[in-house]
Amino acid sequence: RRPAGATADARKGKIPRMRSIRWKLIIAFVAVVTLPVYWLNWYAVRSFDEFTRKVQEEEMRGHAFMFGELYKTLVLGAAGNRSPELPECFSRLLNAFAPRVQSVIQILSPDGKVLCDSSGGLAPGTDLSGQREVALARSGSYGSRWKITDDRKLVIYYSALPVLSDGRLVAIACVARDTQVITNAIRKMIFGQRMSMLTAMAGAIALAAILAHTITRRLRKLTRASMQYAKGDAPLDAEVPGRDEVADLGRAVSHMAGEIERRHRYNREFMSAVVHELKTPITAIRGAAEVLEQGAIDKGKRALEILMLSQEENAMMADAKLLQGNLLLQLGAYDSAPEIYR
Repeated sequence: RRPAGATADARKGKIPRMRSIRWKLIIAFVAVVTLPVYWLNWYAVRSFDEFTRKVQEEEMRGHAFMFGELYKTLVLGAAGNRSPELPECFSRLLNAFAPRVQSVIQILSPDGKVLCDSSGGLAPGTDLSGQREVALARSGSYGSRWKITDDRKLVIYYSALPVLSDGRLVAIACVARDTQVITNAIRKMIFGQRMSMLTAMAGAIALAAILAHTITRRLRKLTRASMQYAKGDAPLDAEVPGRDEVADLGRAVSHMAGEIERRHRYNREFMSAVVHELKTPITAIRGAAEVLEQGAIDKGKRALEILMLSQEENAMMADAKLLQGNLLLQLGAYDSAPEIYR
């Protein structure tokens, strides 16, 4: 059942705006363009995040291995002629190199206490053995963990690698790094992807609007012409340009209107002929009756004239029935015509 509002709009020759083909095409175009673009952007950001985090952890592991070996070679390797300045020189080396790799580098003793800290935030002797990655490194395995900062904006990764000498744990190299660089890169990616999505949406809306206008403009012309034709305000002009289905519809409607006009014209001509055929003998009969009433004709001649008028009237009625039969045959042929021309 059609809503009352839709019926009123149809009577006025209007198409409800939100149910128009134009809006359906625009929504379809936007959905077809934006949904794949959104999914691809989400997948790209997620893949980039996972890849960069994995690469970052591998870099941290490599830095831990490098500084662990340096500590073993420069500090522990000079055990025979160890200088008290070696640990301090190694700490300065860590302090100089750590900012370049944007990390915090620490060297721990086998029992998990701080020996060197590039950030200077932890004093020597601070016990970190309770950390998960340090506990794994003390057991001879590589350890790692991560945590979210208090403001929940960054993630900090921790890695700890055991430093072995002849199969014996001599130190633990720890590296910590946040995801500031990755986060900034992802934000730039998201901004660029949002701009590309907005551009794609604008292009889709413009293209859909042009296509919808091309279609609905001709359909609205057909609607207005049909409404005016139904009211009798103007002849039906349903011809629309193009070679598509809408143009075929316009030509079919115009053909249908021509057939209707032809049959209406035939009916009017038929009724005019019938009325004329009826008026002629009736006028003659009326005149004869007036003459008879005045007594100008004798009874024999009067009977003869009445008989002739009756025969003429019967012939006229036969002609009218013949015309009526032809009209019914014409209407029967119209009813059997293809459905598109009705």
